Amino acid sequence: MSIRFINTTTRLPVDGEIYDEFLKTMRPAFRDAIQPRPGQHDAHVDVFFVDEQDLERERIEGETDLLGVYFPLHPEFHRSIIKVSPEKVWDACASFESTLPQIRRYPTLLNAVVIHELAHWIMDDSGTHDHDVVPWKWWAENRPGHNLPTSSHMHSRCSIHAKWQRLRHFIEESLANAFTLKQKLRQPELDFLKAFMATEPEGYKQGGLWSGDLQSTLRTAQTWASFKQDGDAARWNFVFDEIGTPVEELVEQLRSNQSIDAVDFEREFHRHLESRVDAWRNEYQRSAPGSQQHKNWDERLNGTFGVYETLTTWGNLKPSRRLVLLKQWAANGEIDAVHKLNHTLAEIAEAEGDYVKALQHLRDRLAHLPQVYPGRDDLVERDTTLINAWIGRVQALIGQQPGNSPTANATRDSRPSPERDERANIADGRGQVPCEFCKTRKATVEVKRWDTWMMKSWSIPACSVCAPHHEQTWMT
Repeated sequence: MSIRFINTTTRLPVDGEIYDEFLKTMRPAFRDAIQPRPGQHDAHVDVFFVDEQDLERERIEGETDLLGVYFPLHPEFHRSIIKVSPEKVWDACASFESTLPQIRRYPTLLNAVVIHELAHWIMDDSGTHDHDVVPWKWWAENRPGHNLPTSSHMHSRCSIHAKWQRLRHFIEESLANAFTLKQKLRQPELDFLKAFMATEPEGYKQGGLWSGDLQSTLRTAQTWASFKQDGDAARWNFVFDEIGTPVEELVEQLRSNQSIDAVDFEREFHRHLESRVDAWRNEYQRSAPGSQQHKNWDERLNGTFGVYETLTTWGNLKPSRRLVLLKQWAANGEIDAVHKLNHTLAEIAEAEGDYVKALQHLRDRLAHLPQVYPGRDDLVERDTTLINAWIGRVQALIGQQPGNSPTANATRDSRPSPERDERANIADGRGQVPCEFCKTRKATVEVKRWDTWMMKSWSIPACSVCAPHHEQTWMT
């Protein structure tokens, strides 16, 4: 994406010289990581240079003094933008003692602020949001009972867990500052930025502790962008009520001046959930049924997007562990869990060659569909078609087993047994027709008939009760 510098209300217009230096400073890998926002049809990022008053209006009360700000969705522009105040950057440079002259300090810090805000763009967690929705409609859908905000920060998050909000801010700002130090900078400019960063508030000043290279930091930022969506969800507030979460430990590591190479935030969070699920399950089982505590733990563990659903859909979980968690979830009475457990058990049985057991689990899935999708006949019909196709495949596998082919059945000498393997019954299509002798019970076996004079043989469907009494013991 191209990045456009646009002078608006600033009294210090940014010229081509600074813009050219910005392009030379920014590394290609960082530029390539800046992707268009959903719904944005223009292949560029607009950086608006504004005066102090304009930027001050964007501040939330109590927020750190800003040199620039990234908006995932600005209400006036209806898209993602960046605002930077050259005046505030100039004042910050002028008040900071450094051996680097002001004529170098100012363009260095100005471009670093732009890169910092572009890093927020890369770490934007709103990729699933509809950026084509105009502000009034967004407000009506998401805040119907609230008055419009006095600032432009319509995207600000005020309902997330307080501790998570602090941790979130710390990680986000430290990573954004880390990116400013990983561009193509000469040593004097790099030393200036590090010294300036050391005077900034918590989170910002730890940017230099991300020790990985640019690619490593980009991977960390990508997992952070995905993980933030989980962290913001109210369903995980109970996790942040506890101490020792991976994000909390990571922040403490940075605060103690320990460097960090890279982190996969999603993986670490899932590992934490897995390490705590047994303890939470014990809390659920100890709580009195019907109590508010029991209801809370039921929702946290068994509810939609709860702990069990999150873990059992995690791709890095070991299959054996996933099966254990599915069984625990199903034992709690959640019908979705029972449905998914039967799916998994059918897969396992089919892989092990136990096709009869696989069919049993598939038929249980069919029986549960109306409960899994109440009132959704379209989804029931869709899954019924898929499961029946799977059943057909398993039945075909049964038919391919030795002793179940039509030729083998016609030529074998052994006497039919009332205890004949159910797999052969399924392969031959019996179990759905009545016994030819009693006309009441379903046929489960076949009675052989042969004619040595005409040199032909055939079979008669029979139930297990009638079959022993109608076996042929003489020849025509």
